[in-house]
This record gives sequence, C-alpha cells and structure tokens, in this order.
Amino acid sequence: MGSGGYKGPPDADGVVEIGYGLLPAWEGRGLATEAARELVRRAFADPRVGAVAAETLPHLVGSIRVMEKCGMTFERRKPAQGEEPEIVRYRVARGGAAR
Repeated sequence: MGSGGYKGPPDADGVVEIGYGLLPAWEGRGLATEAARELVRRAFADPRVGAVAAETLPHLVGSIRVMEKCGMTFERRKPAQGEEPEIVRYRVARGGAAR
C-alpha cells in the first residue's frame, strides 16, 4: 500500500529526514499520517536526534497536511534548480511532535 522510512542517519546537527508515500487507492485514510507519526516517534527514541524533517512539492497539500499533523512547521523553500523542482521543507524539534 505504500512505504516510508529514513533518508539516512541523523546529520551533524542531529536532524533526520523522513520520507513516505502511499499508492493512490490508499490515500485519504489517515495511513500516511499514522506512518509519519510513527517515524517521528521512533526517530526521537534515538538520543542523537534533535529534529525530524520532511520535504515535498509545494502543491502536494495532502503531504504538507501530514507533516503538519506530525507537529512539523514550515522551515524553508528550496528554489527550483535546473531540472529539480521547487521543494518545501518542514521540521519538528524534539518535544514538539504531535501526539
């Protein structure tokens, strides 16, 4: 139905990035939110992690809503470069995750 995980270990600043996605037939059921919340929870179980981040395209409002439900707030835009589209980045610090 979908997948999710970490894009690597925490960086030098203690930030880990998550990624998630669902097949269209499974969207709109809260599954992405549930999965992302669990990724955030597990990330903060690691004492090296001080913040969790995620990125998406600015027009993917469903993905942005999932990040917001996980307690993430807008951090920054990455402008389009060459073939790469514009990206928005959201982040939640330890202690700020939605329960």
